Amino acid sequence: MIRDKTSNKWNTWLAYQKRNKTYDKFRPLVLYRILANYFSQYINPIISKASVVLDAGCGTGNSTYFLDCMVLDCKLIGCDISKNMLEVANTKSFRNEVEFINVDLDNLQFNHQFDAIQFFMVMHHFPKLDGLLDKVHRLLKQNGSLIILGVYPTNPLASFIDVIYTNWLGQGVYYRRTRKKMIEILKRNNFSIDVVKKHPILRNYTMMLLKSVGSSVGE
Repeated sequence: MIRDKTSNKWNTWLAYQKRNKTYDKFRPLVLYRILANYFSQYINPIISKASVVLDAGCGTGNSTYFLDCMVLDCKLIGCDISKNMLEVANTKSFRNEVEFINVDLDNLQFNHQFDAIQFFMVMHHFPKLDGLLDKVHRLLKQNGSLIILGVYPTNPLASFIDVIYTNWLGQGVYYRRTRKKMIEILKRNNFSIDVVKKHPILRNYTMMLLKSVGSSVGE
């Protein structure tokens, strides 16, 4: 999420800051464990060889826990713009070495240091993805991997999520993209598609596993 005082994104950020005490009520850790149990067969061969993985927009650390379920002997770094969210994240237990950083992705000062980067239900906060994907290329090591988990408009839950984000949680606009559109944008920005899979039971969740093959060329 990018803080932008010129639009409703600033109010969105203020609302997000206040949700640290309620965020996990709707996202229990068991959900992330179920997702990890299935997606690990695709993600683990990648991150099991990694030494440092970034969880971008980690919130209260549940998405970091998702990674932690699948790998050992790896350093996980979670970054988020909300100090309040990270206070909750720091109360959780992990198997791996985990560090949380209170920083906007725009200001994350790492160049080509991550073996993999994860965006777990994050990319729908960005009206444009070209600038974001350019940052991802800068942060990833050569041939690094990008892990994306999201909900797409073809899924029945998407319209319900729109209502929750806009009217209940005050999240502002939810920038939905079809899976086809996402793949088109990612390929155009020099990411090769390795795996695209839906969870067989929680079918609203789709995982995309990609590899960086060059610099971003824009959306």
